[in-house]
Amino acid sequence: MNTPNQILKLNQMDNLTNFIKKMIYFAILITTLAFCGCAVNSIPTHVREGREYGKIDEAFRHKWWNYYKRGLSFAEGEYYKEAEADLREAMGRRMQDQRMARTYGMHFIDYFPHRELGIVHYLTQNFDTARKELELSLNQFPSAKARFYLDRVRKAIIGKQGKGASPPSLTLDFKTDEIWTRLDPVFISGTARDENYISEITIRGTPLFSEGSQKEFFFRERLALPQGRHEIEITAQNLPGRKTTQKVIFHIDREGPT
Repeated sequence: MNTPNQILKLNQMDNLTNFIKKMIYFAILITTLAFCGCAVNSIPTHVREGREYGKIDEAFRHKWWNYYKRGLSFAEGEYYKEAEADLREAMGRRMQDQRMARTYGMHFIDYFPHRELGIVHYLTQNFDTARKELELSLNQFPSAKARFYLDRVRKAIIGKQGKGASPPSLTLDFKTDEIWTRLDPVFISGTARDENYISEITIRGTPLFSEGSQKEFFFRERLALPQGRHEIEITAQNLPGRKTTQKVIFHIDREGPT
């Protein structure tokens, strides 16, 4: 039989246990409500041709990567106003373009909000803003996609100016356009220049590698030429499509006199 003191202690323990249970339940309730509130996608999605845009493959918790992924989805569906808003929200939380940006834990994504916003502005014909965003992206983390769209933006800006484009200048590093040599290999080098950007250099019809258009393009190309006469054609093209072509003739003589 319990004494009065024992009964009092048991009642106190029961009260403490009930209090702890209530606090745990309350904490779980608050956490659940907060989780649900943070996971709400506050912007409605759009459906076009049976496909939903503005929806991401994870709970939307207002993190920078949530806005970035949703912005990409809106852009893919051509909902550019919503895409711009989400990309700018993402940049407000994380500014720098980069590959392998860590979201949480060991999860990473390629994160290029400036580049993608530049593309959105290009597609909506806001070319000056597009150029600024794409150039900023290239300064932060160069990518082939940013270079590709920057060339398109530059070409659009040039076309919008309405000025007739002249052909680029092309200077070869030779004193004469006909050369006798026994070297193997031979090298062709020179410089192309144009305020409307050099978009391509070709030698014998083959484009040289270039990381986007440039106002000044230096080149040096190795050629393996067999014995005999070779007429080599070099062409520089600017973004508006105007071309300048020069030719140089190599006489390869490695046999010597007979």
